[in-house]
Amino acid sequence: MKYLQLVFLMLLVSIVNAQWDDCPSGEVNCEGLCGRFVDTDSSGYCDHSEPAPEIQAKETVQELSGQDMKAMTVKEVASYYSINIDELVLRLSEYTKYNVLPGQKIQLLHDNYGAEPTKIKEIALGIKSGSLQPIEQVKKSSAYALWSVVIITTALYLLSYVLAKTKRIGFALHKKIWNILLFISFFISGVLGMLLVIRIVTGWVLPFPFNMLYWHVEAGIVLFMIAVFHMLWHLDYFKGILKNRF
Repeated sequence: MKYLQLVFLMLLVSIVNAQWDDCPSGEVNCEGLCGRFVDTDSSGYCDHSEPAPEIQAKETVQELSGQDMKAMTVKEVASYYSINIDELVLRLSEYTKYNVLPGQKIQLLHDNYGAEPTKIKEIALGIKSGSLQPIEQVKKSSAYALWSVVIITTALYLLSYVLAKTKRIGFALHKKIWNILLFISFFISGVLGMLLVIRIVTGWVLPFPFNMLYWHVEAGIVLFMIAVFHMLWHLDYFKGILKNRF
């Protein structure tokens, strides 16, 4: 009896798999040219012209790295995994809690909304295999180290000020150090800001191994703090301007 059950199970599996990738015309990713069209995985292609979802998932899971995915648009990811674009957009919108668009870069979703390529890959493979689990939304944490940067920058400034006041270092060196740091923070924030604008306007994404938006903001915080210090240096000058004007 057990032998018959085993034979029956093997026949059942073979029948299920037989409908995949067995087009008599040899079509690949066919969108419907004959009466045999069937699309059980909602990929837009006939099952007879593509491998079974579990086979496709197994073939592609190791092929696309996170860095490669960041350079792709949502639409390109859907095409890569041969899945329905509307389904992927819907699932990514659920994941990021943001209205995702097909033409948006994965890099943008990663930088601005915390979407991880590994999670996007998991969602795409889940759609492909028809076994997508409930999606856990991106956890919104404190994205930027605002107070840490403010406290550290202020502490370092006070340290160099005390050293200058106690004549451990000269005031000229004290000001030189903070002028250099002002330039560095301005340069980093400015350059990354321009690259972000270019990315938004043209869609051109540079595959940097870091989050451009994050470091643009962090450098901007340092720039602001040092600018405040400079204003305090020249407070009498600004008072004179206001007094003469009013």
